[in-house]
Amino acid sequence: MSPAEPGAGPPGSASGEREAERPARDARPRRLRLGRVVRPHGLRGEVVVRETPLRSPALLAVRELSLTRADGEVVAAAEVTASRDFGPDLLVCSAGVDTPEKAAELRGLWLEAERAALPDAGPGAVYHYDLLDLEVVDEGGRVLGRVRGVLATGAHEILQVATAEGEMLVPYHPGTVLGWDPQARRLTVRLPEGLEEVYRRP
Repeated sequence: MSPAEPGAGPPGSASGEREAERPARDARPRRLRLGRVVRPHGLRGEVVVRETPLRSPALLAVRELSLTRADGEVVAAAEVTASRDFGPDLLVCSAGVDTPEKAAELRGLWLEAERAALPDAGPGAVYHYDLLDLEVVDEGGRVLGRVRGVLATGAHEILQVATAEGEMLVPYHPGTVLGWDPQARRLTVRLPEGLEEVYRRP
């Protein structure tokens, strides 16, 4: 994701009292899911990893990985030895998994890592994980809600913002997202005209 520059101050976003507030407690999970093993591939122990926010070079740069079940239970440590892009998915080899039978045992497990173990997202980029639970405010500092999820679409991502009126879907692109403050955990947006009225309860 590319629009919000880390540390970019939202113009005229908040009053002095608001800036003095202590940032809200970080409610995100401690670990980040990097993809789910969906099936073996080939005869050398490769697996297809789906639902991943990373491309191959970034995954290879993560040194401390865990294999976990859907409920978060850690099954084993994992060391990725090779990775290549496979359409929207990745083909991944890991140490000690060198046959289709061993690869099949990983089906349904998740690759997870501590956020601190991930490589930098790159200039002007941000991981979906880093957007979760951010407070969303407009240009005047009015609180709209919090980011509860990010939807990937063909054109651009969509922020799922939990508001007092319910969920509001906000496009994530430079015309809408003006900046984010990682220390205050705050995202500043300029909503498209009429968007808020669409979600307002009668």
